Amino acid sequence: MTSFSSTIINQNFVQVTLEEALALVEQGADKEVWKKAMSLMEEICKAHQEFTTDILWERLDGLGIVVREPRVVGAIVRAAESKGWCKPTGKYTCTTRPVAHRRPVRLWRSLLLAP
Repeated sequence: MTSFSSTIINQNFVQVTLEEALALVEQGADKEVWKKAMSLMEEICKAHQEFTTDILWERLDGLGIVVREPRVVGAIVRAAESKGWCKPTGKYTCTTRPVAHRRPVRLWRSLLLAP
């Protein structure tokens, strides 16, 4: 049995695979949901110094926007990161969404607000 400590991972391969996966998620996303979610993400980055995806989920739910593929939310935040709107802090906190059972979620920092 191979242990994780002895497994060598090519970081470049993993990154390319992640980027390709996110592109596929974006391509499979409902275009209207994607546009509205990106608009909300920009608003969030302009209003909050630090945030998690919980706030995006809350805003989407509040507008009655149904996200059929939950991975789209992660792709939205990564798209915001690539636009220079936010960056990961390196910290995690527990989600407040009951459906996610308090799992750890990344804490993001806005780059659209002055510190």
